[in-house]
Amino acid sequence: MRILPTVLAILAATTSIAIAGNCTLCADGSNSTFPAESSTCNNLLTTTEALYSGSDGCLEIQSHSFRYCGCPSPQPPENPTCTLCPGGAEPLYGDKDIGDGFTCSNLATYLLFEKDEDTCSQNQRLHGLSCGCRSDCTGLCAEGSEPSEESSLNTVSDFKCSDVESLFGKV
Repeated sequence: MRILPTVLAILAATTSIAIAGNCTLCADGSNSTFPAESSTCNNLLTTTEALYSGSDGCLEIQSHSFRYCGCPSPQPPENPTCTLCPGGAEPLYGDKDIGDGFTCSNLATYLLFEKDEDTCSQNQRLHGLSCGCRSDCTGLCAEGSEPSEESSLNTVSDFKCSDVESLFGKV
């Protein structure tokens, strides 16, 4: 995910506050567990110094520091706009490593803070099935219909929802 440099640039460009805020790198105020020479964490830390605790920018940085700096998970938003699994369900394979020591559970938490619809749906497509997100095939079927022999998948013209169900069972 290469959104971090973009997020930092946007925050830096829109945050021209001369007075330092009280935003901390880790949401709970603890220190990062990553080495001090980590440029990503140092960039995030520098950006937090101009932000106020609880601001959208601060929460955005804290969601990234959870992933990139080893901070504890911040408190998820009350109404997240993105979840890895439908309905916010926990992935069945939460401990599965999806790269760089990041697990399916870590990704599920990280996505709770994601506001970009394209990034959200890309992660759902890339990792949802391999992380064990359950689905009743709704959403794969034309117009969100329930699986039936007649329902064709939107993206794979020869398969039907019932074919997917017979191959994989109800996941």
